[in-house]
Amino acid sequence: MDQTFQPLPKQDFADAIRQVDILQRVIVSISSGLALEPLLSKILEGAIALIQATHGTIGLVIDLMDGPVVRTIAIYNMPDEELGAEIAPGIGLAGCVLEEGRTIRLGRYGDLERPTLPDLVEHSVLGVPIRWGDKMIGFFGIGTDALHQFNERDAETLEFFGKYAAIAIHNAKLFETSEHALDEMRLLYATSQRIRLAGDVDEVIAAYLDQVAEQGRYICSICLYEFDTQDQRTAVVIRGRWTPEAGSQRFEERMPYSYNALDPLLDAGQLVMINDVQTDVRVSTDLRKIQNASGRPALAMCPLMVRGRRIGVVVLSYPGIHNWTESSLRPYQATAAQLTTAIDSRTQQGLLTERAQQLAVLEERQRLARELHDSVTQLIFSTTLIA
Repeated sequence: MDQTFQPLPKQDFADAIRQVDILQRVIVSISSGLALEPLLSKILEGAIALIQATHGTIGLVIDLMDGPVVRTIAIYNMPDEELGAEIAPGIGLAGCVLEEGRTIRLGRYGDLERPTLPDLVEHSVLGVPIRWGDKMIGFFGIGTDALHQFNERDAETLEFFGKYAAIAIHNAKLFETSEHALDEMRLLYATSQRIRLAGDVDEVIAAYLDQVAEQGRYICSICLYEFDTQDQRTAVVIRGRWTPEAGSQRFEERMPYSYNALDPLLDAGQLVMINDVQTDVRVSTDLRKIQNASGRPALAMCPLMVRGRRIGVVVLSYPGIHNWTESSLRPYQATAAQLTTAIDSRTQQGLLTERAQQLAVLEERQRLARELHDSVTQLIFSTTLIA
């Protein structure tokens, strides 16, 4: 059957030209960006301009212990509390796209089963997944007021733009990973230099707190164990702490050691992350009381292992429920081996010095005994001769 070419209406043609121009400019803009958060802000602004929207968000899919969520990284004309929000599957527009894995276009945001923004219920919305291969790595949530409705062409345009956004996000993540690796190398080198100059265990701990803990935002405590003659732990001694408010502090706070459900994991050299001591069943009653009293319900523990034996632990805490990530804890893990080796080395040096001093005292006692024996023998011999 013959088909005749139907030219686009003038308005549609003008819109198409405008979109191509915006798309070219945005692609050039995001292609040169490598810092992730500024890049996502540019991508969001480009998406909004591309389909003439009025507001929106862009988020990344984050895999947490309880499953994936969409974490909002950038917003445009949205409430401030949306920034940093973590949306679970099935909640709001982001959660529906995450759960269904497809584009969702609604003439009315309030038609969602579980909307999260009551002030926008009458707005038209468009939720589009950003994919890298078969995996959803991000999310566009774009909206406009009730006077304008998104159409199928808007959805297709945003999906096409999402392919370029995925490439930019992937490259930015690779850059971020390489930057983190470089930062870790710098931290390892600087920490090893500081620790190498430390004279005893206290100075080693101070060097670690000053060099490593102050790079982060967590309260960091160094705990060492005391052992009995059967090599069983008898006490936990907190030897120093770093806080954002007070900086590095050195002291000794001794507590009785008690075995709990976390010990097998720590003895195996595993990192332990506790988002909330109230809900984590592995947390003992005593530990829960201690953390509640300090107002720090989130804990992470990095064991200090030497020759297969746990001699202590680096304890990180946070004043609130907190979703730990391995990337945020990597600097503490990377430097834990240095800390352990240095503590063990200084401890052994201290024991050798103590034994050398004991040996010197023993040798002096033996010398005095010999002199005393010789003197007494001489006196008896002289007395005998005189007699």
